[in-house]
Amino acid sequence: MTTTDKLIYLAGPYSFNPKKAFVRHMAYAAALMNKGLFVFSPILHNHQLAHTHKLPTDSEFWKTHNKQMILRCNELWVMIEPGWWQSKGTQYEISIAVEAGKLVTYVMLDGDSFYVFSSPACTHY
Repeated sequence: MTTTDKLIYLAGPYSFNPKKAFVRHMAYAAALMNKGLFVFSPILHNHQLAHTHKLPTDSEFWKTHNKQMILRCNELWVMIEPGWWQSKGTQYEISIAVEAGKLVTYVMLDGDSFYVFSSPACTHY
């Protein structure tokens, strides 16, 4: 499978600061998409929807929806941002991906470029 054949589910912290998280998810998704990657971000898809239509913003409400999206994506990439390790939603998403045998990769934004961490190497794009 080539880079352009796969769909990436972008996981990252949200509940600690939803407005800031939305902006960070946009930055990550844009950087990845600018490199030709296909990205699905549940935060970008659901944040405005939840606020406009008064839906819950906690991870419990979105678990079933997010699980179905993870199962449809080829890989799960985790944003290395403050709070990612403590985020119940992010940890749940990682567990679903691992259980489904999906590749889990960690990504850190560096301006308009990013680092991708997957054992055993680190790649800069």
